[in-house]
Amino acid sequence: MCGIAGIVNYKKDLKKTINKLNLSIKHRGPDENGFYFDKDENIALTMTRLSIIGLNDGSQPKISKDKNIIIFFNGEIYNYKELNKIYFPKINIKSDTEILLRMYEKFGLNMLNNLNGMFSICIYDKKKKKIFLVRDRFGIKPLYYYKNKNFIFSSEINSIKKVFSNELEISKESVSDYLSLGCTNGKNTIYKNVHKVDPGEYVAYDIKSKNVKCIKWYVFKKKRILIKNLNEAAEFTEENIKRSLKLWTVSDVPICFLLSGGLDSGVLSSVYNKISKERINTFSLGFKQKKLEKWNELEIANTLVKKINSNHKNIDLKIDDLLSKISEMIKILGEPYGGGLPNWYIFKEIAKKSKVAISGTGGDELFGNYDRYFRFIAGSKGKFDKKLFKLFYFFNKNYVADDAWKKKYLNFDFNKNKLPNKFFSMVNQMGLKNFKKNISFLDIKTQLNNEFLYITDKFSMAHSLEVRTPYLDHQLVENIYGIPEEFRMSETSYKPLLRKIGKKYLPKEYLNFPKHGFSIPLSIWMRGKLKKTVISYLGKRNLNKEGLINHTFYSDYVEKMFYGDNSNIQLIWNVFMLHAWLKIK
Repeated sequence: MCGIAGIVNYKKDLKKTINKLNLSIKHRGPDENGFYFDKDENIALTMTRLSIIGLNDGSQPKISKDKNIIIFFNGEIYNYKELNKIYFPKINIKSDTEILLRMYEKFGLNMLNNLNGMFSICIYDKKKKKIFLVRDRFGIKPLYYYKNKNFIFSSEINSIKKVFSNELEISKESVSDYLSLGCTNGKNTIYKNVHKVDPGEYVAYDIKSKNVKCIKWYVFKKKRILIKNLNEAAEFTEENIKRSLKLWTVSDVPICFLLSGGLDSGVLSSVYNKISKERINTFSLGFKQKKLEKWNELEIANTLVKKINSNHKNIDLKIDDLLSKISEMIKILGEPYGGGLPNWYIFKEIAKKSKVAISGTGGDELFGNYDRYFRFIAGSKGKFDKKLFKLFYFFNKNYVADDAWKKKYLNFDFNKNKLPNKFFSMVNQMGLKNFKKNISFLDIKTQLNNEFLYITDKFSMAHSLEVRTPYLDHQLVENIYGIPEEFRMSETSYKPLLRKIGKKYLPKEYLNFPKHGFSIPLSIWMRGKLKKTVISYLGKRNLNKEGLINHTFYSDYVEKMFYGDNSNIQLIWNVFMLHAWLKIK
């Protein structure tokens, strides 16, 4: 696991600039550095390494014998030993980075379809005079790029800011998206002309013409798996989870599991406990204060800890510690974000004991996502058009700033219905026959990518911790979506597949617990420890100074919140975090 970065066509002090890029991602991989220079083309590439697989053989870059192919790589290829046996049986390949070099030499970019893992890859092909930037199928590992007369890329947006901060301009379109989503959307970032490589995409930069092309290399494979009943579906799912866990837990250092009170993490921990020869390590996050009990899941998690006899640690989320680090978190993220800050805290604590953690991220999208699809179907009475989609799906989520709100409070023009229409078009383009599959796969392409994977990567790598997501093994995802929909999701039973598996593995408390996601007490924070900061950032003077949001927002929303109105907590928090980012960026 690493951070990667590079700059092309840069004619100033190349060595000084690449060192600056390297230092900006040092936290992602403090174990080792790697550099590559091509002075003829004014190219410098770099990486920082967190040693997980091939401890003594995974140094980068990997360079072909003819010196024409140079590879830098962030992530893990879990099936690299299998690829070694199939394609290079006479060679003992000792690291997943080396398998990438060998596979590219043999297959070119067609190799990507053979890879199982999470990754962002830079390939410099000197013969083709191209640099390829590749991102994994579901966007687990990030990659950003910016093109002016130069071309720069990095695992983190902050690296690009280090070099071109004077050129970067805030995108009003992305501010508008953020206020609806709590994060930026798709390829766009908070800055104009700074983009993300899309999940399942590679970006080809032509060194001669300086042109950029974006090419999709992964298209979701539709399957139809013949299963007769829920028992068969659960057995099939369990076997797929086992297979994924065996692959995604490959490591030359100890691993641990993130354990909440939910089915997703509970099933992963329990299944792995059965197939592992060693006692597993688990961590849970919660609150000890009585006034925060309703946000707590420690009691439920501890019932599973007793059952599987894991080597466990409960992490008490200390509010003062967390809130004192908000500025640091905002700097790490590089963009405004309105969601789960506690992840930063648990990753910080886990990193003291481990380099690798297993997360249940992706389980919601695969297996039910809080029954949102059934609420949509109930509200829309089974009809599917833009108006009903916008009302019952888009703004029925935590998306809080709709067009009416923006018209009243934004001090700039915005595209009406842009996001709902874009998401609606994405559903239509997916082409899966079952509507619920289309909607749930939309969540994988949007909220999972834009928010959950983004925050997981930034906050974990800030502490040099690798977080793996076995539910996003692409074969597992494709197989689960191939199961008949009446078994994958149910209107009467929440996450029926995981519940069925859970009956074999989990305490009854897990099966009866009404899962609600790990929530944070925003109202308590904003009326308490953060009140002075909220007033400072969202007061009329500062709103007028920043100029994005009308100053009447303070009296219409913030003051009412201080007097006990919780109806718009998420919206206020999103606006607060935007202005906190504007102060700190």
